[in-house]
Amino acid sequence: MKPEVRTLAFDDSPHTRVDGRVPVVGVHMRGAASVEGLLLTDVMRDGGDATNRIARCVADAGLRGVKAILLDGASFAGFNVVDLDGLHAETRIPCLAFTRGAPDLAAMRAALRNVPDPEAKWALLARRRLVTFATDATPITVSFAGMDETQAAALLAATTARGHTPEGLRLAHMVAALVQ
Repeated sequence: MKPEVRTLAFDDSPHTRVDGRVPVVGVHMRGAASVEGLLLTDVMRDGGDATNRIARCVADAGLRGVKAILLDGASFAGFNVVDLDGLHAETRIPCLAFTRGAPDLAAMRAALRNVPDPEAKWALLARRRLVTFATDATPITVSFAGMDETQAAALLAATTARGHTPEGLRLAHMVAALVQ
């Protein structure tokens, strides 16, 4: 993986249980050091449109040379679960969902009882290929589509400057915190 790999990283804004649509910020990066641009879309809280909205945001941006889409977690705006395989199929760009620590699948399954279409959302989560990487602190768990475990590890290494979070995701998180 080239150190200047172009990526798009997405994270959602803080939200409450009464919010309808929730902003999602995308950061276009080159490697771990150069910000190329910002994108903005939104998704329905606990809805089912995250995959489509992110795919459309990527397509509408018209960016060339993007080698990976990074997502902060498995879902946005509560339980608007992203279909990683579907996002990869729509964009033809490899996708990686990043989580610090190990996901608590039992808690996720229980929480899904409170949202629309819980079985379909659980099916998307259950079919993910989870890989956990040990670190000197909290482990990192990723799931991916359009790449293998070795490529996922290389992508993380190329896009992380310090700590364990890819810079695009770190920046998307900070910008999303400002967007309401």
